[in-house]
Amino acid sequence: METRIRYAHAGRRCVLQLTGDIRHPVSSVVETIVDEFLQAGDAPEVVIDLTGTAFIDSTNLGLLAKVARESWRRGQEPPILVSPNPDINAVLDSMGFGHAFRIVPEHEATAVELHDVPTPDDYSDPHKARRILEAHEALIDLDEKNRQTFQSVVDVLRRSNAPNELP
Repeated sequence: METRIRYAHAGRRCVLQLTGDIRHPVSSVVETIVDEFLQAGDAPEVVIDLTGTAFIDSTNLGLLAKVARESWRRGQEPPILVSPNPDINAVLDSMGFGHAFRIVPEHEATAVELHDVPTPDDYSDPHKARRILEAHEALIDLDEKNRQTFQSVVDVLRRSNAPNELP
């Protein structure tokens, strides 16, 4: 299955659609879109469509967790995750996403016209360590079980990276 990332701003609604295997090489694209959504000043509703997602790694899950964390901070309604896939839903549930997102099997926002975003072809990314660290910190903030699972990853990343590579 081809990896595709598509998004749209439709009024006060931001939609991100992730299709295929969502792995670290595309995390820079996901991060850019998530940051754009978070910087929107009109407190948009965020809808993340995982209907066509076959796999999503912890780095990209952490980037999605940043959306929930910012929604909490702003006192907004939780973001919406659209996923009819029981396997993806089991991962979301195990990571505590059910407490931070409204997870639904379908949503009308997925029908908006979306724009394709090019995805990188290789792993060369100078900000990889920072992105992985921040994404896993967001997962830790989401759920105590995640803290137990990912704290060692965060500790290793903090110890092993040069100070100028991390925030």
